[in-house]
Amino acid sequence: MRLILALLSLFVTTITAEAATWFLEADGSGDAPHIQAAIDSAAPGDTILLNDGVFTGMGNRFLIVPNSLSGLTVRSVNGRDFTTVDLALNRGFTLNASSIAIEGLTLARGSNLIGGAIEINKPGSVIRDCRFVNCTGHGGAIGFFEAGGEVYSCEFYECYGGSGQTVIQSFDASTILAEDCIFARNTVGAASLFEGIMTFRNTTFHDNSSSVAGVASHLTHYGGTLEVENCLLAGGTGKDPVISTGGTLNISCTNIYRNSPGDWIDDIAGLDTVNGNFSLDPKFCDAANGDFSLRSGSPCIDAPGCGLVGSGGEGCAVISTGVADGRPVAGENATDGDAADQAHAFASLFQVAPNPFGEETTVFLARPLASGGTLTVYDLAGRAVREMSLSASIGSIDWDGRDAAGRRLHAGVYFLRVETMNASETRRIVLMH
Repeated sequence: MRLILALLSLFVTTITAEAATWFLEADGSGDAPHIQAAIDSAAPGDTILLNDGVFTGMGNRFLIVPNSLSGLTVRSVNGRDFTTVDLALNRGFTLNASSIAIEGLTLARGSNLIGGAIEINKPGSVIRDCRFVNCTGHGGAIGFFEAGGEVYSCEFYECYGGSGQTVIQSFDASTILAEDCIFARNTVGAASLFEGIMTFRNTTFHDNSSSVAGVASHLTHYGGTLEVENCLLAGGTGKDPVISTGGTLNISCTNIYRNSPGDWIDDIAGLDTVNGNFSLDPKFCDAANGDFSLRSGSPCIDAPGCGLVGSGGEGCAVISTGVADGRPVAGENATDGDAADQAHAFASLFQVAPNPFGEETTVFLARPLASGGTLTVYDLAGRAVREMSLSASIGSIDWDGRDAAGRRLHAGVYFLRVETMNASETRRIVLMH
């Protein structure tokens, strides 16, 4: 009898310990009305699953994961292109528990003293396949404080590092790895290390800037050990691409190219001739429009003794041919060589800024449309909700987030599609209220 009772007890314990999944909708429906409510109801090891849309407002910011909730996962259903957490210039996630996973989200407009979008206070967390946009703070996007962690395949755009700080920052003796990431158009540098060990591997830094003394345009190293492996640092402005004032700095298989005031200068002078480092045009497909993949023949695709340098590898802009089931339908990859005319032939038709947007956004055409064209807005169901004509002479056009009847559309994900006689392209955009 005692054996039977013991087995029953073990069976019941196993059932109650089984991890649960909390499914959330952006409109407040689902298993909890907002992200914080799901966190408050979750148990260690649970998963909070966010469907397509924009999660914003109270309960979707100031998100505190308590110390007791180790092993929690917060992720999207369909990835960062379809799920945004708009923090509206407020604090995002504060991770006070260990081994937290945040996956497949766009985190926009986070603002906090340490880590505008994510503050990590315990070790073992993993941030994967996320996009950080317009975040601000000491560690504008992610701040590690008395904690380590790993960041994989994430993008950091137009974040601000605060007063003399940077976009991702470590304040203590932690071990941090960032791999296959992109840092572009960030202000007051991209990353900095005070102590501990920080490793960047196969990561691209482009068009980051700094005007603050002692803060590099890309990487700033004050102490501890900074490892830079198979990375690409290009187009930085204002200060040196790398500033190292203490600790141990190791740079290998890295391309530092066309930065201002220079490339392999000052603290890293002479390192371009050792450990597989070099300074050559990476031949981005279309960096101006955010395509940091590499054209055929790039010296970064298979660098001697190093392999791939930077993030993404060979490719070029994928030209979309339509929308089906609320998703863009992609055409063929453009990998037709190095010639400038070939590169421009496959460059994006347009770019959009700001994105995400509130009242209005602007579509900037990358080149004149010889025969004009159309701009069509689709919702997630693939329905056309607005269409505008593009004349041959037009260079840009505004969209105010309204449908064809002049009604303000709901916040969420939409697709802008430009069609001309010979080409078409679709881009995702996020409307916020």
